[in-house]
Amino acid sequence: MNVQDVVTRVRRIFGDEAAVQVTDADIIRWINDGQVEVVKNNSGALQKTTYINLVVNQSEYTLPTELLILRSLRYKSSAADLSYLRLKYQSMQQFDETLDGWDGTSFGTSSPQFFTMYENKAIIFPIPDTSLTSGIKILYNQKPTDVVALVDSLALPLIYHNTIMKYCMWQASLLDEDHEPALMYKSDFQDDMQLLSTRETQEATETYATITVLEYDQ
Repeated sequence: MNVQDVVTRVRRIFGDEAAVQVTDADIIRWINDGQVEVVKNNSGALQKTTYINLVVNQSEYTLPTELLILRSLRYKSSAADLSYLRLKYQSMQQFDETLDGWDGTSFGTSSPQFFTMYENKAIIFPIPDTSLTSGIKILYNQKPTDVVALVDSLALPLIYHNTIMKYCMWQASLLDEDHEPALMYKSDFQDDMQLLSTRETQEATETYATITVLEYDQ
């Protein structure tokens, strides 16, 4: 399904095929907003894995720019080790309370065990004592690519397209101040979110790229 398909269906269902109330720009904006909402609520949507280098004596690491939700941060202890070990998430407050002096050289260098988030960067602790190519493995949900034109395809797979339609209808009803249909489409959208989330393998959600903690492993 592309943007034109969504525009045509929304206008037909809404009863505004002449685009008197609902413009292309409105629907494009709703599609983009809806896709982000889907990814935020479904751990299986737009999953991606990226590797970055582990650098000796470097504690801060820039994460991918398209990262929306961080699912897991892992590291290799040596070049010979084929396994990646999970870094345990702690909030900045927990870092300060349990690892006082972490922001410096008080603890020396060693194999990383924990990480926190600050200024959209991952801070790992202890500071690594070795450099490894692709030594850090990042599992995350990717931010959907915005659609901008009628010929653009939705970033999400087909299974989510009807859900995006319901989100657009919800927003169109709100624009029209037609509250009863708005509540119906909102409920339908939320029901889809629940159904889709139960179909996906549930993994621990650690943090938004905006450093808002959702849930993390203890």
